[in-house]
Amino acid sequence: MSGVQVPLCPPKPLKNKGFQNILKNIAKKVTKHSIPATLVSVSNSPSKEKKMSNVENLNINVPSLDELRKTLIESGVEWAQELKPQNNNASRVETKRGWMVDGREATDEEIDLFQEMPFILGSSVSFVEPRELSQSEVDDIAYELTSVNKTKDMLEGRVAKIRSTVFEAFNFMSEQDGLADAEYIPNVFVSEKYGVKLCREISGGKPFVDMDLAREVLGDRFDKVVNRLESVKIVYGPDGAVVSEETNIDYEINEKALETQVALGNIALEELAKATSITKKIAKFITRKI
Repeated sequence: MSGVQVPLCPPKPLKNKGFQNILKNIAKKVTKHSIPATLVSVSNSPSKEKKMSNVENLNINVPSLDELRKTLIESGVEWAQELKPQNNNASRVETKRGWMVDGREATDEEIDLFQEMPFILGSSVSFVEPRELSQSEVDDIAYELTSVNKTKDMLEGRVAKIRSTVFEAFNFMSEQDGLADAEYIPNVFVSEKYGVKLCREISGGKPFVDMDLAREVLGDRFDKVVNRLESVKIVYGPDGAVVSEETNIDYEINEKALETQVALGNIALEELAKATSITKKIAKFITRKI
């Protein structure tokens, strides 16, 4: 390679780019400038399918961002200071909540992160056989993992905001139709363009006999319509002696006995209604194919 050195300032601003992305920017200038031999090795073997240019033939072998940064700095490249990953003090919960705010726009740092993700994914070491990790490999893994986690939190926060927007529209439509409990009315938007349905599906809301309410409403008649379930827990010591004994009692409705008492007129349907509770309703945001 020629003796021309790397330019002391980048051809355009770099904002914490991923390894390969950084080096691609450097490689683009390789026809005009040379970079230290410690950074690259050049393969002159053309592809079987296509003859590649000198720039395309560059085989960049850099174990870690820290080592790349150190080598560039030692070569007089001052802007290499920008290559060090920046610490983000925001917690994962704060990141996710930040993307649930109206009008939220991506910062320059977040835009850079999305652009870097194709290069970051899979950039850390993968074992062929188990061995001890070097410090630079640990740092690479930490960088990839924290980048992936932050991207995941941003996306999940945005999905939560989209869910809120869609559900608010569903609520408005239900209220316009005069429906009660609008936030738990199933509904759907259809996007023919993208072949998906945006659904609000409801689970729960099932009636069941609450045993505490049934005992209170039915009084002495309670025992005539239930099965009594007893479970005994006995703890034995090392010598075989009983250390403790505990009996738990539960009840369940005997449907046949309940039907008999209702048929005899001993229990009114209104009383059963007072002893009935509803399981909690859960609204789920689901995307389905058309």
